[in-house]
Amino acid sequence: MDDSGRLPLCKSSLGPAENPRGEKKRKIIPPSERLRIFKHLEKTNYGYYVLCLVEYYLFIRRTEITKLRVHHFDLERCTVLIPAKYSKNRKDDTITIPKTVATVLRIYLKNASDQHFFTGPDFRPSPKALSPKKISDQWTKLRQELGFLKAYQFYSLKDTGITDMLRAGIPSILVRDQARHYDVSQTDQYAARGKGPTRKLKPLSRIKYQ
Repeated sequence: MDDSGRLPLCKSSLGPAENPRGEKKRKIIPPSERLRIFKHLEKTNYGYYVLCLVEYYLFIRRTEITKLRVHHFDLERCTVLIPAKYSKNRKDDTITIPKTVATVLRIYLKNASDQHFFTGPDFRPSPKALSPKKISDQWTKLRQELGFLKAYQFYSLKDTGITDMLRAGIPSILVRDQARHYDVSQTDQYAARGKGPTRKLKPLSRIKYQ
């Protein structure tokens, strides 16, 4: 991560939760707050920092990430497999890992057994699984430490990542695939939340999130 808190994308293989009334209880995290969160975690809780990067860039659900093993991450091909038995969609899904995130993951996963869970009780690769609730509890603790809005929830990272991709000009169909939305119309709901016109698509390796 550079001083701007931005990470370039790797490949082109690229929703906020709705309540029954169709209203959002979560808010998009502004760039300045996101940068503050990432920098704080990078210094104080590296394992949780990695988990937050995964949420922002890969959009993997809490219950899914706590079931994944190290061997599901292919850092040579920049992909992660979500097996059907773990996926909310009940089908195998492959997600693209941005190249710079893959670099972070190589450090995080160094010396980890392929059979270890990707993240454990101490937010490090472990033979023991992490409870999804602990992810939320740690986010609550982080919010209290940094004093940011309660509306900035853990899944706000996913909402923000999707919105930032669309603002960067990445086609909705690619964002749909990365977010594993059932239809592009679900993805387009995020586009409506972004400010300003969609910019012309740039080469993926040069995209920087705002």
